Amino acid sequence: WAFLTGVRLWGARPQWTMLEQLPRAALGHHGLNLAIQLTNLAVPVVVAALLAAGQNASFYMAWLLVNFVFAIPYTLTTVLFAVGSGDRAAFTHKLRLTVALALAAGLLLTGALWLTADQLMSIFGRGYAEQAAGALRILVLGVFPLIIKDHFVAIRRVAGKMAGTALLIALGGLLELALVVIGARAGGLHGLSIGWVLALLAQAVVMFPSVYRAAVAPPIAPLGTAWSSL
Repeated sequence: WAFLTGVRLWGARPQWTMLEQLPRAALGHHGLNLAIQLTNLAVPVVVAALLAAGQNASFYMAWLLVNFVFAIPYTLTTVLFAVGSGDRAAFTHKLRLTVALALAAGLLLTGALWLTADQLMSIFGRGYAEQAAGALRILVLGVFPLIIKDHFVAIRRVAGKMAGTALLIALGGLLELALVVIGARAGGLHGLSIGWVLALLAQAVVMFPSVYRAAVAPPIAPLGTAWSSL
């Protein structure tokens, strides 16, 4: 096509100096993305290994439902990272906005799921509602520590600290799996749900100071001392 239209391919050659800067950042983001996905992919497998088939099926449907709620803060912080990378001066304002939106949506949807958990789970069968409606109510509470966790990840991405963040998120994921196992053995579906939410709360306690400092930082602080401590 280039030959027929007279386009000079040499003028569209890759800019190698730009490509040289990408691998390290790309690997950092990829490693962080894998760490974030650890729990979401591993928890259903762990549950399948620990609980009976009926309980496993009930948990998986509850897990799918709550992940619709968890997608809201994750999506908001993905947009926040894109905005922060292009305009760091506006990042603090956008951070406050996404936190407020995520909290509002979390409160609304958590209330809705608490009121309709039995009806939603009964769509899949009466046994699902009997086994997992309570677990659904517990699991959805995880949206609030996840708001902190997702914003922490976005802040660290903008600061360019992917490697350390990936390690921290992976350790948090291992904590979640450990408490899921302990909870499942101690209290079945309800126990594992409580264990998972407690693990998220522990991570949120560690991550909250960084989110708070970024939210109260002056608009032009991202490249200064305020962000160096995140």
